[in-house]
Amino acid sequence: MNQTPHPIPPTQHPPIVPQQQNESKPHPVIELDFLVPQRFAAYDLSRPPGYRNLGSGVGVKYARVEEAGGKQYHCRRTFDISEIKSDIIFADWLWFCLDADRVELIKSFLACEASIKIIYGSELCMLNFPLNELNRLLDPDENIIITHNTAYQRKLYKCRNIYDSMHLCDPIPGHCFFPEAPKQRRLVCMGQINEAKRSDLVLQIFQELKGEVETMYIGGNLVWGKNKNRTDAELHLEIQDTADIFIENATQAEVAEKVNESAFFAHVAAMDCSSTCQQENATAGNITFALTHPTMKERTPYCFDNVDGLINAIKEYPELGSEKHRDDMNAALETSQMWTYEAWRSQIANILRIVL
Repeated sequence: MNQTPHPIPPTQHPPIVPQQQNESKPHPVIELDFLVPQRFAAYDLSRPPGYRNLGSGVGVKYARVEEAGGKQYHCRRTFDISEIKSDIIFADWLWFCLDADRVELIKSFLACEASIKIIYGSELCMLNFPLNELNRLLDPDENIIITHNTAYQRKLYKCRNIYDSMHLCDPIPGHCFFPEAPKQRRLVCMGQINEAKRSDLVLQIFQELKGEVETMYIGGNLVWGKNKNRTDAELHLEIQDTADIFIENATQAEVAEKVNESAFFAHVAAMDCSSTCQQENATAGNITFALTHPTMKERTPYCFDNVDGLINAIKEYPELGSEKHRDDMNAALETSQMWTYEAWRSQIANILRIVL
């Protein structure tokens, strides 16, 4: 019988926060505006994603940013730069790419009178920027701050002459994901089903683990509101038929309930430098098994060159509640401390302390 693991609380380093002259005084509320693509600006964490609530990692991230702000940071999402109210603005790389002419958006961003301008988000769009457009944002006279969320992302930036980026995580709500729930020998995969995410490998993993480990998929082909081709739609149906549990539409609370009960997570995407799904599972104490993405090497010892190695490692994993499992849970939890709401607030404070 599986035992409920009792992980030792991970070691936490004191966060870097601005020094206060009088600790008894409340922190002033700091206004922060975030420019995001229009399709994700209204994403609602309390509702399942879909055509009427477009999510994707971008929508989820910025909805969580508003929560992560807490009492000290008042965070607002908008796609319209004319609505900016604060003196500190953030722009996702995707904001420059999805809604309008990129050159015009760069011009409007540079012309905005906010005194602090920060670019925050996935590196994938930045890699597709023409160099002349990217150089406008990197002009030293513009004094724009670039953030990274992994060491791997920082290395990618250096390939495009971005050398001075600062760390800022994608925050994960600790109040939703926790390791205390009884764990089941279950492998969970999450996110959009399509060829770009290498979902065919998820299908192979699920097929090979049939009868060995319970498999669960949370997500789907159409769940994020995009029209997909027939190949991806067929892949969706195959995974749905193969998985022991398949959940296509779920709120954040419903996702958290299932993730908390699981023990393992598989990361196979060739992208996802940030990988919110992996962060959620680590926060729940779940062990990540990954194909060799450079970011995953920062997060888990279970990285494999091929699917067979990943499948065999899951099959042969020790009994839940064993000393090995407890050690792995502790390692996952310690790493997950980098992505909490508290960590996000500490990182924002560190950035503002340096630039103000």
